[in-house]
Amino acid sequence: MTSRQMLHDRVTNDFGYHKATEQTGPMHDATRERFVNLAHWVVEHIPAGREQSLALTALQEAQMWANAAIACNLAPLEEAPADKRIREHEERFDNAPGGYNT
Repeated sequence: MTSRQMLHDRVTNDFGYHKATEQTGPMHDATRERFVNLAHWVVEHIPAGREQSLALTALQEAQMWANAAIACNLAPLEEAPADKRIREHEERFDNAPGGYNT
C-alpha cells in the first residue's frame, strides 16, 4: 500500500462517523467529566482575562482531540445517519420515473 493510499485511509477514518459503543461511550463520559472539572477549577482559581479565556479554549480543544482519539481508534467506522438518509433519498430519486436511472 502506498503512503498516499494510507493517508486516504486515515482521512476516511478521521473524518468518518464513529458511533459510541459500550466501550467508548463511558470513555467519552469520563473524559468529558474530567475536562469539565478542570475547566471549573480554572474559572475558580485563575484570574479572569485573556489568559483564562485562552486556557478554557485550550481545554475545549484538548477535550475534542481526546474524544476524537477515542472515537477514531476504538469505535468502528459507520455511515452517519444523515449520510444514510441522503443516500436513501438519492436512490429513491434515481429509481423514480424521470430520475437519473430512467
